[in-house]
Amino acid sequence: MHFAQPLLGLLALLAVPIILLMYLLKQKYKEKQVPSLYLWEKVLTQTKAQEPWQKLRKNLLMFLQIAAALLLALALSGPYLMGKIQVRDYIIGLDCSLSMQATDVEKNRFDAAKADLTELLENTAPGSRFSLVMLTDTPTLAVSGGEKDVVLRMVENASPTAGGVNWEEAKSLLSAEQEALGGEIVVYTDGYGNLGTVSATEQVYTGDGENTAVTLLSHTAQEDGLYVMARIHHYGKSDQEKTVTLYADGAAFDTKTVTAAAGADTDVVFRGVPTETKTLEVRISPEDALAADNSRFAGLAAAEQQKVLLVSESNLFLEKALSLSEQVELYQTDTLQENLSGYSLYVFDGVLPETMPTDGHWLLINPPSGNGSGA
Repeated sequence: MHFAQPLLGLLALLAVPIILLMYLLKQKYKEKQVPSLYLWEKVLTQTKAQEPWQKLRKNLLMFLQIAAALLLALALSGPYLMGKIQVRDYIIGLDCSLSMQATDVEKNRFDAAKADLTELLENTAPGSRFSLVMLTDTPTLAVSGGEKDVVLRMVENASPTAGGVNWEEAKSLLSAEQEALGGEIVVYTDGYGNLGTVSATEQVYTGDGENTAVTLLSHTAQEDGLYVMARIHHYGKSDQEKTVTLYADGAAFDTKTVTAAAGADTDVVFRGVPTETKTLEVRISPEDALAADNSRFAGLAAAEQQKVLLVSESNLFLEKALSLSEQVELYQTDTLQENLSGYSLYVFDGVLPETMPTDGHWLLINPPSGNGSGA
């Protein structure tokens, strides 16, 4: 027999001498009338040495208390018998996709998966090895043949991403790690059957929550303004009525109500958006089980060319790079001028003016050690 916590058991055994001491010190005097003390005085010298132990001979309560103390000490010491423990190695895949943030299970799918994965790790036999694969757009091997504590720390710090899972790469990575480690593949995900023919145990997290996502936001210029199309996909089992709102430069431009058919795409079109709009955003309401995919954002490139001034001493590489964009109207000089103005972007390569321009933006490349007085 072995003990998991022998120190606790030894500390609990201190209760035994304490119980004995309490009974030894306990006084039990009874008053009696006797005709003479002559015989008592002779017996007293013979029994005095044994007197303390006489109290312990026939005290059933004391023996029961000592037995209870011994049982308590045994329980606290954690006795166990050594046997053959099956050591198993695991290759673990944790789905970190956007959909794992859905709240149709307690807390959300990702937290539920982390809790179950942590329980698996904590209950494995000593000596087990683990490989952890983070399932994302580009699956990565976070731990290879590591110990339990290392994987626990990685799982605790894991968080979902804003993308999906490349399951083809995931299957290759999981299979290759299984060949190297020789363990069992366990995948925590919200999509069943994505592993195909790969032999694995899948822990699937899906609830009854309905989810509608904005999957596309595109635009094109027309005579009456921008033509904007938003595409939504409903992943639920029943049709849902959704409100789709388009925001132009942060302000609500138009709102439409549509019926999102179960398992199908629905296109929503907005016309006449001002051509000078810089940013577009589409939001759907009301919120559903996965709020993270209820909106989509797009930035619009400027339609007209932007004037850019490059101040540099024959940096041909930089000049060529800036000229690649059709939106850039490039001007170049190798001498600094005072009171520069009229450009959207100023690029200073290795130089710095005394007074910085008050309009546009600045880009400093390899500036000199001294700052300009007006910077």
